[in-house]
Amino acid sequence: MYGSPNFHVRDGKASHFIIDGTEKAFLDYMRVIVKEGLIQPDWYTIKWMDRKAPLFQGKLGIAWYPACS
Repeated sequence: MYGSPNFHVRDGKASHFIIDGTEKAFLDYMRVIVKEGLIQPDWYTIKWMDRKAPLFQGKLGIAWYPACS
């Protein structure tokens, strides 16, 4: 979703998804698909058990899983 989650070197400079424009592009994309009704507005905050029924009915476009450390 965001590209590399860590700081990394790009063209000899430190970079990160927050400062290289990747996060803004993702947020702009999410704003459009929520506004157009392509995904539920609460896709990120809905509880796992509450999201299963809409997910299996094709009403959610993203099944979000937390990152593992």
